[in-house]
Amino acid sequence: MTSKITLYDFFCILISGYLIIFPFIFNEVCDISKSLPFFILAYLVGLVYHTIIERLYLPLRNCRCMIEKGKDRAISSFEKHCKRTISIPNVDYYEAYYYLMMKNCLYVIPVLEAQVALIKTIFPIIVLYAIYLSANCSIINMEDDLRLFIVITLGILIVTLPCVWYIIQQKVYRFVYEGYFFIQHSIKKESDNETT
Repeated sequence: MTSKITLYDFFCILISGYLIIFPFIFNEVCDISKSLPFFILAYLVGLVYHTIIERLYLPLRNCRCMIEKGKDRAISSFEKHCKRTISIPNVDYYEAYYYLMMKNCLYVIPVLEAQVALIKTIFPIIVLYAIYLSANCSIINMEDDLRLFIVITLGILIVTLPCVWYIIQQKVYRFVYEGYFFIQHSIKKESDNETT
């Protein structure tokens, strides 16, 4: 099994590193952002931060109740598609996920997982930015109207991003089970056709 970094992973790490470094280099951003060392530093800071965040979110990773809800939705969706109640195999999420991976049938799932990773990584930074800007710190020279607009926007993101995170994560769980059920159903259907 090979492990490779995707474009989404790269941008997730680079963006988070840039956002962490940005307040410290705000006045020089026009000159420094064009240099390769700045991007390397932003990537390395983002990589360290991303690793720390992954450890902090570990208890939320693949939460059993969320997986079961995704499985129930997949069963409901699959039965609706088949227009009848069908026999659903009792399969573990990880088994279904790796089965799809072996069959090269993950399709949009890695993209959704990358979106979840970006939200998880950026969320604490957004919270810190909102706290920092609402405290009216004068390190970043900014008009009050612009500061207020940014704080309100960050506040809206703080409220909506966990909801978006939940919805996308539920899609991942549902798509894994739907894909697994569909492939299993297709294999069973083919074998039934061959025997008749």
